[in-house]
Amino acid sequence: MELQPTTLGKVLWASKGAFIGVAHFSAVVNILMLTGPLFMLQVYDRVLASRSSATLMVLFAIVAFLFLLMGLLDHYRGRVLARIGAGFQSALDGRVFDAVVRQAEHPTLRERPAGALRDLASIC
Repeated sequence: MELQPTTLGKVLWASKGAFIGVAHFSAVVNILMLTGPLFMLQVYDRVLASRSSATLMVLFAIVAFLFLLMGLLDHYRGRVLARIGAGFQSALDGRVFDAVVRQAEHPTLRERPAGALRDLASIC
């Protein structure tokens, strides 16, 4: 007996490449989170010992660029995840709507016909 892929599994599999991209963005963002502590270590180690304002300015410029890069990556990661969620919802909307209509036709389940739509909305 062979297992048939579910609709949910198909939708998730179709977004596999986007999830891999999000994982890479997340890894880079997490590494860039170390920018602040490394900046402070360099300030205490190099700038305070040498009293060099040029070193401080270069370190500050590097950190500002890395924080900007981290913000951009985080923004685009959020946009990719929003698109995955929208695709997920559009792929499942029809099936959930059909289930709600069938549930509304059933006399014992008629009191809560919108429960499936709320469940889908909470997932997405």
